[in-house]
Amino acid sequence: MTAAPPTLTGGVVTAIVTPFDEMGSPDLPAMSALLEFQLECGVDAIFALGTSGEGLLLSEYERRTIAEAVVEWVDGRVPVVIHCGTVDTRSAVALAEHATLIGASAVSSIGPLFHSYSETDLWNHFRQVSEACAGTDFLVYENPERVGYSLGIPFVLRLLRELPGIVGVKDTGDSLSRLIAYLATVTDAKVFTGNNSLVLPALMMGASGGVSTIANVAPELFAGIVHQHRKGDIEEAKRLQFIAARLHAALWGVPYIPAIKHLLAERGLPCGAPRQPSTALSARNIQLVRERLSVDEEMTEWLHAV
Repeated sequence: MTAAPPTLTGGVVTAIVTPFDEMGSPDLPAMSALLEFQLECGVDAIFALGTSGEGLLLSEYERRTIAEAVVEWVDGRVPVVIHCGTVDTRSAVALAEHATLIGASAVSSIGPLFHSYSETDLWNHFRQVSEACAGTDFLVYENPERVGYSLGIPFVLRLLRELPGIVGVKDTGDSLSRLIAYLATVTDAKVFTGNNSLVLPALMMGASGGVSTIANVAPELFAGIVHQHRKGDIEEAKRLQFIAARLHAALWGVPYIPAIKHLLAERGLPCGAPRQPSTALSARNIQLVRERLSVDEEMTEWLHAV
C-alpha cells in the first residue's frame, strides 16, 4: 500500500522553477538536481508549476509529466504542492484530479484568467476544483498582479469558511494586513505569504510560512529564517530576513524568472532559458544584477557555486 503523502504544515516552501533544455522542452534531469539541492538545504516543501514554474505556459501533458516527476523524486521527504490553475474550470479540475492521484500533499490554484467573472462564477469554479481533489488539502492562490484581478479578502474568507477542502491561502501581495485579515478571521487556516520580504513578519503573526521564488537560488537563507524563528532567535531571523529583502530588491526592474534562472546557473544549477515568449536574461541585465549584488557581501555569501 502506498504511504500517504506528508501533510503541508508550514515553513519555507520553494516555488520551484521549471528547467528547460536547449530545445525549450522540460529538462527533467535538471529538475531532479534542483530538487535535491533544495532538500539538502533544508526547505520544508516544494510548490511546483506556479508562477515561478511557468505552469500556465506549459501544455497539460507537460504539466502532468512534471508533476509526476516532482512527486516521484521528492518521494515523500517533504510535502509537494501542485499548482493546477488554468484559464478554465474543466482543465483545472482535470489537473487537480491528477495531482491527487499521483500523491501530491496539496493542490493550489489561482482564479481563472482572461475574462471577467462574477462571484458566483468564481465560487462554482473553486468549488469544482476543490471537489476534484477531495481528501487533498487545497490552497487558494491569490496573485492579483499576475491574474489581473483580486479575489478579495471577503471572498477568500468565504471559501475558507464554506468549502471544507480549502484549508488555506497563498497570498503573493505585499500587504501584511491581508495576511492578518485571514489569520484573524479563520484562525485554523494555513496562510502562506508569497512575498520574499514578508516571510518572518508573516511567521511572527502566526502564518504557516512563505512560498519563495528566491529560495530556488538561496534555499539555505530562507531555511535559516524559518529555523531561527523556530528557535526563538528573532534577532538572527531578522538579520537573515533583511538579507533576503535586499536580495529581492536587487532584482527590481529586471525580468524576474530569467534573473532567477541566471543566478541558478551562477550557482552551478543551469535551468535553461524561460519558456518563450520570455528570453534569457540579457547581457545588460546580467551586468546590472552583478553590480547590485557586488556591493553587499552579505548577499553574495549566499550565492556561491555549489
